[in-house]
Amino acid sequence: VTTSSWTMCTVGAAATTSVDLSNTYLDWARRNMRLNGFDGPEHRFVRSDAADFFDEDRGVYDLAVVDPPTFSNSKMTEGFWEVQRDHAELLARLMGRMSPGGVVFFSTNFRGFKLDEAALAAFAPREITQRTIPPEYRNRRIHRAWRLVRGE
Repeated sequence: VTTSSWTMCTVGAAATTSVDLSNTYLDWARRNMRLNGFDGPEHRFVRSDAADFFDEDRGVYDLAVVDPPTFSNSKMTEGFWEVQRDHAELLARLMGRMSPGGVVFFSTNFRGFKLDEAALAAFAPREITQRTIPPEYRNRRIHRAWRLVRGE
């Protein structure tokens, strides 16, 4: 599984962990975080595939923002990633790392995407797409977004 562009953080953003397989996107994340005042050693930037990260990291997180690519076939991984096929497994694994009451915001720009609500029902997924698109955007279908919560 190859995913990118996701960040997990603790309450109050006292610490953050940004995970991406791409050095280019990690550098971009590092610059953006620094511009927003998140530039200390408590803010980690990890170059990793999501599956490898979950196998190696033992952190527990309060908030995660997940924005994986629609498709990826990196030479650094054995298989390939498809958001439609692989999103439920990724989100379920992530929920295993969330604190009770932890929130995950998930988005995708894959136009034909359908969230696997049956597989993710335990996390009470709620679509929040319209609340995430600025009113001045003409393209109201730029992405879709959900809020998921780990039960107490």
